Amino acid sequence: HHLIHPKMRFNIELFVRILILQLTLTRSALTDAVVNGALNEREDVRVQFYMLQLDQWTSAGLEAKFKAALAQALTGYCMGNFTICGFNSSGFENFTAASVRFSPGYPANVDSHYLNLRLSIAYSLQQPGENEINFILPVADTTTIIENNRMKLYDAIGHYIVYIDAQFYSIPPPHFINLVVVSAAVGFTLLLTVVALTMRKC
Repeated sequence: HHLIHPKMRFNIELFVRILILQLTLTRSALTDAVVNGALNEREDVRVQFYMLQLDQWTSAGLEAKFKAALAQALTGYCMGNFTICGFNSSGFENFTAASVRFSPGYPANVDSHYLNLRLSIAYSLQQPGENEINFILPVADTTTIIENNRMKLYDAIGHYIVYIDAQFYSIPPPHFINLVVVSAAVGFTLLLTVVALTMRKC
């Protein structure tokens, strides 16, 4: 039997360990690059609605209502951030529902209580002396618009947004809890009044 010299075996084991470590680090770096690239290239935002399904969305005509409400919110946002929205000045017309674009395959049901939607905001821009371009609003700004107008969007379609990308919003929203508390307080006051009147008659 030919035995490998202990020193040589140690060197081989060390080489193998270093090689494995390098491969692991390379794989990790490639994974990070792919993930970061996907995030940087992503143009749409995920929105999830509570207690809503695709058939309700379609039958109630909620797409038109949602897009109109979001376009109105977009107009308000760009009036104060016209440079971010791609304009040289604040002199632009109100946005329309055509600026709100759904990603292919959406909306889509999630389980039996939720509806997922992926959307982006895009519109044509005509700058003086330049060709018309298709401007896509950055994801961060689209997210901000939806987040700041959650209750207005609820008023438009009657369903709450519970997720904007990975950000979760409680069910029910705080304002709904306030309504429940106020209603309970009014009911309790009426009950006390009835009890007081009954005792007075006795």
